[in-house]
Amino acid sequence: MFKRFVEKNGLRVVIRPMRDTRATSVFVLVGVGSRYETKKNMGASHFLEHMLFKGTRKRPNSLAIASEIDNVGGSFNGFTGKEFTGFYVKVASKHLPLAIEVLSDIICHSKFEEEEIERERRVILEEINSIHDTPDEYILKLYFSLLYGDHPLGWDIVKTREKVKTLTRDDLVRFWRRYYTPDNLVISVAGRAEAEKVLSLIRKYLGGMNGKKEDGWLRIEENQTGPEFKVNLRKIDQVHLCLGVRTFIHASHRDRYALQVLNIILGGNSSSRLFIKVREKLGLAYAIDSGYETFLDTGTFLVQAAVDLKNTEKAIKAILEEFKQIRDKAVSIEELKRAKNYLMGKIALSLENSSGVAYSFGKQELLLRKIESPDETIRKIRKVTRKDIRRVAEKIFQEKNLNLALLGPVEKDKNWDEVLKL
Repeated sequence: MFKRFVEKNGLRVVIRPMRDTRATSVFVLVGVGSRYETKKNMGASHFLEHMLFKGTRKRPNSLAIASEIDNVGGSFNGFTGKEFTGFYVKVASKHLPLAIEVLSDIICHSKFEEEEIERERRVILEEINSIHDTPDEYILKLYFSLLYGDHPLGWDIVKTREKVKTLTRDDLVRFWRRYYTPDNLVISVAGRAEAEKVLSLIRKYLGGMNGKKEDGWLRIEENQTGPEFKVNLRKIDQVHLCLGVRTFIHASHRDRYALQVLNIILGGNSSSRLFIKVREKLGLAYAIDSGYETFLDTGTFLVQAAVDLKNTEKAIKAILEEFKQIRDKAVSIEELKRAKNYLMGKIALSLENSSGVAYSFGKQELLLRKIESPDETIRKIRKVTRKDIRRVAEKIFQEKNLNLALLGPVEKDKNWDEVLKL
């Protein structure tokens, strides 16, 4: 069982003891991501994440930070999403005090030196260029740009790249002070760890944090009335496509369990309908995957693949046909059973990894302010019925919800509206 605490300064702590491991993972999750940005500070959340590894008063540079974790064989990193940012350290359990102390140091005492900012600016621009040059990553950026347009969830990579060039130290420090406050942080610890010891360390290093989070996130107003598409012409060997639909299923929606099962049936593994049809039967793609995003107030379901130019329309129609099939005809009892077993198996495997447990529990606490145990999740997955799958499919797989992003040597003047039919 996990234990949850709320400190006097608003800091939330989640601890999940795990006896059958010698490792402990510590995550610091911050309730800010790219959707909290404005046009004036676009790219700040990602830039700031990088800068917190570049030196503190106690550890003057990135080498000083990295060497302490490397010297005990640990791993550490950070990441930035649309709705939150994360930092983690995983170490042998006896080094838990070091993990908490290092993470606390970078969160609270980073220096933001001008020289380091300019150096890291170049690194981030190269990272952005790398995404731009990686079609299977860039197509997702293109898809969300189509879906959400001039909203922080949809800002494209080109605009972000240009803004990163002009962000100043004052911009970053202001963003840090606004969002890196104790009431906007969750510390999640999983592994061989005693709750009292963890709390004592957190209070020692983070008990003096103060401040209140400023501002919030801009809600989505969705009013799509017909299929939409976006094409980015590029001279590459394949056409990369992302075909999806808007959904009404947000992060805390009761139908998220049905969506999980539906995803596995359609394209979530190597025995899914899309994999069998598009790859195994039609031979149109090496890989085809489906997935979904559940944000705080909205969501999307999408399918991603890369195909030969001459097979682009055929692949899109094949995907749409599977959308129609799962919408118009109930899934079989056996299919439903296999999908549930797959999901429950994945949950069981995730419990073997302290990093996965710490991340999952911490994310739930941060975004939803409540935690659902793996057993609870499994119970809710078991309750998903064929009627639930059909009901969700009927709601989301409507022609007016369709969105198609294409990247590659696509026919310039083709009207894809004629293809996007359900």
